[in-house]
Amino acid sequence: MTSFMSKIAYCYFWLTGYKKKTSDPVRRAKYIEELRAINRKPVEAPRKGIKSEVTKEIICGCETFFLNKGRGKALLYLHGGSYCEQPVSQHWQFCDRMAREADVTAVMAIYKKAPDHTFEVAYEYLTELWKKLTAEISPEKITLMGDSSGGGLALGFAEYLKEIKLPQPGQIILFSPWLDISMETEIPKELDRVDPSLSADGLRHMGKNWAGNVDVHNYRLSPIYGDFSGLAPITVYFGTHEIFILDARRFKKLCAEKGISINYIEEDKMNHCYPLFPIPEADNVQRDVAAMIRK
Repeated sequence: MTSFMSKIAYCYFWLTGYKKKTSDPVRRAKYIEELRAINRKPVEAPRKGIKSEVTKEIICGCETFFLNKGRGKALLYLHGGSYCEQPVSQHWQFCDRMAREADVTAVMAIYKKAPDHTFEVAYEYLTELWKKLTAEISPEKITLMGDSSGGGLALGFAEYLKEIKLPQPGQIILFSPWLDISMETEIPKELDRVDPSLSADGLRHMGKNWAGNVDVHNYRLSPIYGDFSGLAPITVYFGTHEIFILDARRFKKLCAEKGISINYIEEDKMNHCYPLFPIPEADNVQRDVAAMIRK
């Protein structure tokens, strides 16, 4: 049974009007221009609500925040936001909690955003960041993690690490990763009606901005088309009330067909990226994730 707070969160997402804003072409264009202006300004960590010590470095021209720096383990976190939004409070709070409860250095990587930048710039940055981290911490003691678009980027980057023969992280943990930016999977009306935040049309447009002139089926953009063999152990969380659930099940099936074992958690009636929100179901997930990182 879903919690009362989860039902409140579900209503809140509808009330924000985000889905309509990103699905309507005129409103979406205005919103993207607003984001373009925001993304050209420096990013700062929240001044309130974060208990970990936060330091900032510039790596490859990108702001990189370290929470609880100096530990023997690390969490490299890639935040979501359709590749065009900066991290929100839930991202910072999650990293803060993991830094403290799992006793790790949580790294909030602020990769460059669309439409001013495409994925190539993000991969260059993440490669340099990965080299820096693994020079200081053993790769097997680093957890690679992301949500939504950041989850897709994390999985694509893990596949890319294998291609360029750099070491894999100790594990990969993903919340509702965006696995296929082509958005070619047909979404039944019944599923679209219960998803309060994701718009296939909006995501398709934002995905093209992120891809630039590269085919959206490239695994660095849509990791579901990549090779999952030889990657670090994968744990993935999805909710049944998100349109990404269809590609999630497709990903699970592909892994099974290739004999690749993943830890797949599908939560009934949960929304997109539900583990990040202030609901009991998320609290349970965050405790489990902290325990996985702490091992």
